[in-house]
Parts: sequence; C-alpha cells; structure tokens
Amino acid sequence: MPDSTNEKTPSRRVQAEGDSGLGLQFQGSNNMSNSNCISETSSETGSPTLAEGLASSTVDPPQALHYALQYAAKGWPVFPVYGIVQGRCTCKDGIKCDNAGKHPRTSNGVNGATTDPQTVRAWWTQWPDANIGLACGQVSGFFAVDVDAKSGGFESIGAFGQLPETLSVITGGGGKHLLFKYPADGVRLGNKVGWLRGVDVRSDGGYVVAAPSLHSSGARYSWQNEEVEIIEPPLGLIESIRGSSTRKDYSTDLKDSLSILEGIPEGERDDVLFRWACRLRRQHSTDADKGRRVVTLLVLEAANNSGFPENQARIKVEQAFKMDHPDETLPIYDPDGFVSDEDLDPSWVPENLDDVLSGQYLTPQPAILRRSDSVAMLYPGLIHAFYGEPESGKSFVAQWAAAEVLRDGGSVLYLDYESDRGTVVERLLLMGVDKEAVRRGFVYLRPDAAPNRGLKTLLNHAYALAVVDGVTEALSQSNVKSIDNDEVTKWIRQVPRRIGEETGAAVVMVDHVTKSREGRGRYALGAQAKLAAITGAAFTFETGEPLAPGKKGSILIRVAKDRPGGVRPHGDNWRAGDKTQEIATVFVDSTQASKITISVDPPARIAAQFREDLQDIQACLAVYRLVKETPGIIVGALKKGITSATGIGESQRLGDVIAMAKLKGLIRTETGARNSVQHYLSDGQDLTDWVRSIHARDVVIPEDLERLAGIKPE
Repeated sequence: MPDSTNEKTPSRRVQAEGDSGLGLQFQGSNNMSNSNCISETSSETGSPTLAEGLASSTVDPPQALHYALQYAAKGWPVFPVYGIVQGRCTCKDGIKCDNAGKHPRTSNGVNGATTDPQTVRAWWTQWPDANIGLACGQVSGFFAVDVDAKSGGFESIGAFGQLPETLSVITGGGGKHLLFKYPADGVRLGNKVGWLRGVDVRSDGGYVVAAPSLHSSGARYSWQNEEVEIIEPPLGLIESIRGSSTRKDYSTDLKDSLSILEGIPEGERDDVLFRWACRLRRQHSTDADKGRRVVTLLVLEAANNSGFPENQARIKVEQAFKMDHPDETLPIYDPDGFVSDEDLDPSWVPENLDDVLSGQYLTPQPAILRRSDSVAMLYPGLIHAFYGEPESGKSFVAQWAAAEVLRDGGSVLYLDYESDRGTVVERLLLMGVDKEAVRRGFVYLRPDAAPNRGLKTLLNHAYALAVVDGVTEALSQSNVKSIDNDEVTKWIRQVPRRIGEETGAAVVMVDHVTKSREGRGRYALGAQAKLAAITGAAFTFETGEPLAPGKKGSILIRVAKDRPGGVRPHGDNWRAGDKTQEIATVFVDSTQASKITISVDPPARIAAQFREDLQDIQACLAVYRLVKETPGIIVGALKKGITSATGIGESQRLGDVIAMAKLKGLIRTETGARNSVQHYLSDGQDLTDWVRSIHARDVVIPEDLERLAGIKPE
C-alpha cells in the first residue's frame, strides 16, 4: 500500500498506525529502505480486488468476523487461531505460550479450514477475539513466502534477487507474507521451513495468520497493497523452493510437514517424527535460537496435518534437542560395565546463555503422570525416583504412568529387574491400554547382565518414559555396591541419565527404602548419592489400603525432592521430619476381573479448594447468564437463580458470588426504583478473563465449563 501522504482510499486501510512497508526489493525499486516501494497498481482482469471485497470494513478496531467472511467469499478457506488479549495468548498457556496468537483454536486446525459462511460465522461468534488462520496451497490457490524480519529474512530475500510485486501482508512482528499463485504444473508444492535464512514457505497443509489479526507485540497484521492481485510466481522462485527439498526415503532425507508422515504405518510414526525433528535441529543448529522455532513450528504442522497428538509432537521436539549431534558417538560400556571418562561427552565448554537472557529459555515442566486435576509429576528428559517399602505401589504407579503414555500414543522403555513381561503387560491391558499400543510403543527388557552394546541400540530410539524397575538389582549386575556414593553416581550418570539425555524420556528409578522408619529420611536404600543425582523429582510411597485383586486400595505419594520446582507448588501437608509433602493419593479399584480403575487425586485440601473453585465458576456462569437474560435483575431474583443453577443455598455464600462477579468486572449495579439494586453486564466484558484468572491459580477447569466461558473450542 502507498504511503499515507498520497493514499487514495484511506477508508480501506487496515494497517496499524505507524506500520509501513518494510522494504522488500521489488521490480522497479532499487533500494531496501523502510518506505513502501510497491506501486499502487490495480488488477487488469476485471475481477474484484481484495480492497474492493473489504471496502465496507471501516470499523475500529477491525472485526475479524467481517474479514474472515470476505476471505471465505473469495474462496480462501479460513479457521480460527488463538488470539491475543492483554498481550497474552488466549490458550491455557497464556503468557508462557511459545506460539502466541498463531496456533489453531480448533482441534483439526488447518485441516478444518472452510469457506462455509455459516461455520465461519459460528466460529467468530463463539470466539470474537480469535485471530484468522488462512489455509495455503492448492486448496486456496496460493502459497506464501513468509519473511521474518528478526531472523534476517529481508536480507536473505535481498540476496536471492528481485521478486515481482504481488499481494502482500505486513505481519504484526514486522515481517511480510508475499502471496503467489499456486503452481499450475500439477506438481505439489509443500511447506518449506527455512527455505532461506529467516524465510519460510507456506503451502499445502500450511497456513498464515491473516489481517487484521493481533500479534503479541500489540501490532496488527495488515494488507500492504490490497489493490494488487496475487500473481504467478517467477520460475526461479519455484525451482529454488523445490530444489531445496529432498523427497526420497524418509529414513535418510528431510521432507516437508505435509509429506513426512505420508504412508508411514501407525506404529512407526512416533519414531519417524522424532528422527525428522533431530535432522531439522541439525540443519538449523546455527540459527540464533539453535533452530528451536523452526523445529517446533514444522513438527507441530506435521502433527496437525496427520492427526498426530500435539502433546506427543512437543515431546518429540524436546527429545530432539536433547540428542547428541550427528558427529558425536554414543559411549559403549567396557567389560567392567562402565564407559571410560575419555569416551564421555566433553562438558567443559561454556554454554550459550542467549536463550536465557532473551527470555526464550523454557523451564522444564512436568508432563507425565497426571493427577485428576491435570497436574503432572514427571519431567521429560529428567531423572526421577520412586522410593518405598515392598508392595507400597511403586512399580504399580510406574506402570500406570506407562499406561498413560501408551494411551497417548507415546513409547515406553521398561527395564525390569523385579518382575516378568507377562505380569507387566497383563497389568497394562487391565489399565486400559489396547494390545496394538503395547506392540507399537512398549519396549520391554529383563536384563540379566551389565549394560552392553545393546544399550546403544536402545538409545537410538525416542521414548516419552523410561522405567528402571529395581535399582538395587541393576546396581548388583553392574558390580556396584549400593552404599558406594561414587560408584552409584557414576552408574546413574551412565545408565538412567544417559537414557534421559539421549532419548528425551522422563526416567523413573524404582527403589527400596531402609527398613528403619526412624532413620529413613528422604533416602532410598544405600548411598545418599541416589537422591543427589535426581534431576527431576523424587517421591516416597506409603500404603493406605493394600492393593490386591478383588479389592480396593490406595497409595499415598509424597514429594521428597523437586529440582525444577514445578511439582511442589501443587503439594500439601508438609512433614518436617522427612522434609516431604503430600502430592497425590492413588485410589485403585481391582474389584472387576476385566479392568483396574485408577484415580490419581490431589491432596484432600487442594481437592476441596478445586471443588470450591469449580463451584465458584459455575456460580459465576449462572450470574452471567441470569444478568444477560434479565438485564436489571434484582438481588433476590438473582440469588434464587444461582441456587437453582448450582445448589448453593447459603445467603452469605450467594452474596460472595455476586460480589466476586462484580469484582471481576463481569457485572455492574445501578440503583433502580425504590432504591432497588439492579444488575447489568459490564460493557464489553464476558467470562473469558475471569476463567483465565482461575487458570492462573493452576486450577484446571473441565472442558464443558471452558466451552461455556468461550475459551475452549467445541
């Protein structure tokens, strides 16, 4: 779009104030300045331009629904993307989201993009603050060259050569999207992250965020030259994009996010995606962030395109960044069961602190072994310990964590020094894991000797969870005395820690405690080095009611150590004697022969607070509905409505709920006839911000309530 000084149609301009063109070198322009260098040309085809389609859009702020409907009318499929409110992503991660305002709000994302106006209207009526995702590729008739200003994209485009003027978007982050017609030669054009440094290509299976979506910086995406048509791409551009992609055997070469899992059997997708993430990391290891942005974006696109679970895809990314570089070899154990110090990875090299200083460093967060309130207890890639007396439920809970991973489509490595494969697999099946998931993702070993070259083979695969069930016996097989701190430390470094670092698995060491309760403290049997070597969390296990077939039992889990600090805040009942606190109670129902029913619940007081918070949310929903349906409703009628909807009957409690809704800005009051207090919805307010404030207190809200509050897709 031209500079505002000679702009001919100001009513069509949706660009944010002060947001000008960013100087791509187009034909007819000899500089790369920050002024607009795209001439104001109109279509010669006679068909409506984008500007003509959006001519009626003069609202401030821009209405996403209006734009989404116009895009759909042009035959461009759209779908809702999480928006930005008060500088935060509207997803549950909020300010911590690493893809704020850019990831799909619906479960099938770009695969569900549509041009159906009724669907579009329903989406943005439900989520008016959603950003707009615009599907690229053959389905829309165009692909996008995505230029990232912060990663040197403009310099890369300048070095590549001149590109003709085409319809373009100035992104909220200061970059550009250049739209070109999809090639008509019948050859598919896929996505290409990192086509040039700082330049990606969005095509089949990909998408871009469209104007007037809001960026986390506070700037809006805007059309730079909406009077211009999308043009045919230069032949050199297509050849360069296609020439940068290898399309051979998936086990040796890179593919794009649409094709990487094409034709891959269900049981092999986990490993293929992990290996691909590793190769992407290596390809982009010289990027400022070591390739994390590129790898995360492309792996999540691949997952979205193929129906691969997003949470497992994120684990693949984390695992990839924990793998050795390809020119580094994995150590092999010598006949004594240990690797020599000379073979270990060098660690006396200063680490790059840029990611920490720039705020891009991600503190480890637990993701496995979830309680009923969705709080997790095990960290991917870190070392954990389960301590307890015999039959205290340690192995049982480790197997429940394995069942959770397998049901989610992940893989588990299980080193069993205590039981046998029949017992373990039978229990997994009773826990609800289907046989195919066990065949596909459960790697079981019953070691009877010190680790050897077989361990190296195991480390070539990715796992979400690894269990070493029986640490005392494992040490014995490696000729390590359990009371020798130095030898135990070395073994932990070379077996459990190696597994975690090389595969990205959350590693659980199942161990016994001393027989003496008085002298036990927080330690497992033997060397105190076992606790010191924990990089994740350590847990102690106490039996409530014994576990047995045909019975109901319970296990109390207490956290003894939490190095990253993501577990302890969710505990309760601190016990000074052993410096532990209650983190969960596992209730086990084995009364049915065909299944085992398990519930991992938070401590009682936290659970009670959780229930009270849920009741508050339900009550506020009732307040919101009642006030919306009956503007001016008086106190008495409002309290009766709340009681009818929630069962809350105490007058003081009802008053607290109404006061809470008012405090949170959901409702306002006015004085009516005879000094009655009348209630109205606050202007421009809804439940969304209030529910997010509950999320900020780490209270997980059931999906049905999230949908009612407008922050969860149907």
